[in-house]
Amino acid sequence: MLKKDQGDWFKYWKAPLTIKKPLDIAKEFLERNSEEKNWKTRINTDDVDIPDSFLSLLEAGGLNLEQQKEYVRSYFLKRRSRLSPTEIAEKSRLIAENLERLPLYIHAKKLGFYHPVRNEADTMEVFCRTQRTGIEAYFPRVEGTGLTFHRISHLNELTPGKFGIPEPDSTLPCIAPEELDLILIPGVAFDDSGVRIGYGKGYYDRLLAHIPRERRAALAYSLQISDSLPSGETDVPLGLVVTESEIIYCRIKEGGKQHG
Repeated sequence: MLKKDQGDWFKYWKAPLTIKKPLDIAKEFLERNSEEKNWKTRINTDDVDIPDSFLSLLEAGGLNLEQQKEYVRSYFLKRRSRLSPTEIAEKSRLIAENLERLPLYIHAKKLGFYHPVRNEADTMEVFCRTQRTGIEAYFPRVEGTGLTFHRISHLNELTPGKFGIPEPDSTLPCIAPEELDLILIPGVAFDDSGVRIGYGKGYYDRLLAHIPRERRAALAYSLQISDSLPSGETDVPLGLVVTESEIIYCRIKEGGKQHG
């Protein structure tokens, strides 16, 4: 059982790292094999503040899978938070252009969206482009522990929902997620095998388990891509990750399982 001051490192990275030995410990953690999955996340820890409580966890024998994910999540959220509005707009424009090159997008009639929060890749330009080409746009709405998708024609049809994220009203036309030709997925970090670290609520993992893998496309900045990430049995891999610099067709790692 973690003490409160040890658990709080997840959200509050305050203590600057000035001691050489703890930094070596942190880097060793990032390079070692975990019990849950053989993974190596090559992260430059030099610009990350690592609190003493976290270092004590490492010295005590490591972290479980969820703690590993939370560490990675905190790191990449911090990286993304440093983007300026100008950088977000430019990178999102390039992501939209790369998305438009995908055959799945070119032939799509029904497209699933997300509304960006916390400096996520912006989908608003993609939405505006779909309106000019006649593609139907569907946005998610939180219903219990799941997501439903509803068609909108204007962004003013979205209002803050359960987590403060703009979402459509339940009275708008709804579609089964399986009927979407392509679904755009948010996230915090990704790797080239399709592993995704989200915000830890599991909404998209539950949703994507019913979507063919090739239709699962994340939009992300290149700074959100890692060589490898921790994952468990309930984590559903993606088929594509579209960044401002490339389109990643996700491969299945040797010995890995494909969902969907």
